[in-house]
Amino acid sequence: MKRFLLIYLILISVGVLLAQTPTVDNLTVTSGSVIKWYSATTGGTLYTGTEALVNGQHYYASQIVNGVESVNRLDVTASLTSCFTAPSISTSVVSPIGSTTATFNGNISAINGANVTTRGFKYSTSSGFKPASAGTNISETGTFSTGTFSLNPSGLTLSTTYYVLAYATNSFGTNYGAELSFATTAPVLNIGSSYQGGIIAYIFVSGDNGYVSGETHGLIAAISDNVRSKWGCIGTLSSATGTALGTGYQNTVKIMNICTTTGIAARLCSNLGAGWYLPSKDELYKLYLNRAAIGNFNTTSTGLYWSSSEDANSHDNWNSFFYDFSNGGYQAKDKDELYLSRAVRSF
Repeated sequence: MKRFLLIYLILISVGVLLAQTPTVDNLTVTSGSVIKWYSATTGGTLYTGTEALVNGQHYYASQIVNGVESVNRLDVTASLTSCFTAPSISTSVVSPIGSTTATFNGNISAINGANVTTRGFKYSTSSGFKPASAGTNISETGTFSTGTFSLNPSGLTLSTTYYVLAYATNSFGTNYGAELSFATTAPVLNIGSSYQGGIIAYIFVSGDNGYVSGETHGLIAAISDNVRSKWGCIGTLSSATGTALGTGYQNTVKIMNICTTTGIAARLCSNLGAGWYLPSKDELYKLYLNRAAIGNFNTTSTGLYWSSSEDANSHDNWNSFFYDFSNGGYQAKDKDELYLSRAVRSF
């Protein structure tokens, strides 16, 4: 009788213990506890989660709460094996979006048995690209759990449609979120705005050489003046006589072809890089009109700026036009005068 009572009490105790421990398909984790998995097939050693679970085998879950460990035997089923897979990941809306920048957003809703070691995004200008082999990758490594994350790609092209998806990797594999699309914006182009290495100095209007209906084009000015220099070779006719919008570039080429002297205004402007030139008389006047928005001009009595326009009426080939940025006046002066210059380029 005593032996039967003892066995009965032990069975009741075990039943209470098992009722308090988590189950495999609906694991209830007590706050502050530590969860361990053990495999009966390995003599009760710690189960790392990197081996494949086998249906029909017995495994054990151990939860330690306040230093007390409780164990529950688990019969492995198909639903248990699904707990150990690649992370559950979704792609969130791209925001904010700029002309060449964007913020990619993703959400890891479940790690599925192992911490995430890599999370990131793949993106492309083509839809339906294969995540494993195509697209540009941006990622970060570490030890990650569930939650949202964001990364910023570099070097996006303005006014372009892109396609992006999030991904996450753990020891069981990699999962991908849905592909979403977004488009970078076109920059707001205003006089005085920084753009393409300079400052927008003028925007073409209908009737201007270079104006295209429905598009935005104009002149960009360098951010600072060149040092005072001569216009070019005095006494030499360069045929750089264009004065209108759109003639400055050819003027500059003609000046440099006829005058090989280093340090002349046309060459200082051209030295800034491809497309930069000494503005024609009318182009320089646009810079004068918008001098405050462009900035860094000398507007005192010494603020004299060379144009690339040679004086076609200078029979001795000595004179070219300049502007006085203190009052907007212009006149032709000897080519060997030392005046300022400001390079421009078209866009």
